Amino acid sequence: MPTPVISGVPQGTVLGPILFIIMIDDLDCDLLHSIASKYADDTRVTASISNPDEAFCFQKELDEKIYLWGPANNMMLNGDKFEHLHVGNNLHQVRANYTDPSGNIIAEKEHIKDLGVTISNRLIWTKHTEEVVSKARVMSSWALRTFATRKKIL
Repeated sequence: MPTPVISGVPQGTVLGPILFIIMIDDLDCDLLHSIASKYADDTRVTASISNPDEAFCFQKELDEKIYLWGPANNMMLNGDKFEHLHVGNNLHQVRANYTDPSGNIIAEKEHIKDLGVTISNRLIWTKHTEEVVSKARVMSSWALRTFATRKKIL
């Protein structure tokens, strides 16, 4: 029996991700001070902040456009997954606290993971390299354990 679907997309289907992308396509259409990068269900909103006025405009845009977009589209934004990364050489300047849709301060992080790549606030790749090397060591030791001996057989 057909039933109208008022929100969401089918889970575990080929069509589901495409429908989701279509659904969130207009998330960033009215943004003036920031840019939204979207990949499947992973979205980042970024802005260049060099003075307190720009920080205020960014928070205002979050409050009035991004956060209002969710309920208007039957979608809840999960503030627990929000991350704040302050990138740049002048990290001592323009420190702003940004809030999620519930009004909670978004925790500033030193590193974030974006599409499998660990990015630091200083744009150095040490942590990402360490994680990749660690995973490679685990996989190589797993592979080497499958052999009874490592001696060459002539």
